Amino acid sequence: MWSVRAAGAAVGVLPTTVRRWIDRGLLNPDPPWTVSDLQLLRYRAVSAGRRMGSQADHGTLTRYTAGCSCRECRAASAARQRRREAAKTEAGLAADARARIVELVNQGQLLKDAAATVGVTARKVLRTMDRHPEWGVELRAALNAHRPPDWAHGQRSAFRAGCRCDECLEALRGSANRS
Repeated sequence: MWSVRAAGAAVGVLPTTVRRWIDRGLLNPDPPWTVSDLQLLRYRAVSAGRRMGSQADHGTLTRYTAGCSCRECRAASAARQRRREAAKTEAGLAADARARIVELVNQGQLLKDAAATVGVTARKVLRTMDRHPEWGVELRAALNAHRPPDWAHGQRSAFRAGCRCDECLEALRGSANRS
């Protein structure tokens, strides 16, 4: 075997286990390794009464990280990811920042310029609209009311120029579906 990953797969252990064998001096740090050497190390671990794999309960992030992909473990991982994304969104756009963005859009600024003034990206603002639907309705109304009058709305060119009104967003979605 020429890689830690391949060595682990050959005998049914995680790559971290193979790295641990190398760190403890049980396995030569330089490949190649023979399958029989790897099987011997695995057999020693099992015969010594050690239990293989994570002993954490299903439905925990620890078990998912160890490689379990059952429904409960995947749900635990997804819940953690949702919490992380919610925390990032909250940290990036506080209530006063959201209010300031609506205020700037009502003054006639494009969304990307208003977001830059607050110190975030337009993409982050649009993602935050999903987390705060009531604010999203308010921002959407401001974007539609104060869109540049001399642009051809409903065209991809207007979207690329920075318009985020309903017509321009729909034109972008429509062109993505045709591709």
